[in-house]
Amino acid sequence: MSSNNGYTSIENSELSRRAKNCLYKAGFSPETALATVSDASEDELRSVGGLGEKTINEIKGILAKHDYSLRRTYFQD
Repeated sequence: MSSNNGYTSIENSELSRRAKNCLYKAGFSPETALATVSDASEDELRSVGGLGEKTINEIKGILAKHDYSLRRTYFQD
């Protein structure tokens, strides 16, 4: 799955086809590294049509497997 230097693209990851397609719909390309996906917040992913809680949890799980996590969103009062 991983290629040299720990780089794993969305397309070559263990993500389901549905999760990959949702990430593509969010503007990521198949060649995008999982590390780049981790720059997105959970709220940003939630705004993508067709991307529900189960798929978000799948993405978070695969990112964690590769030592990444989604960017935290901080709310200001």
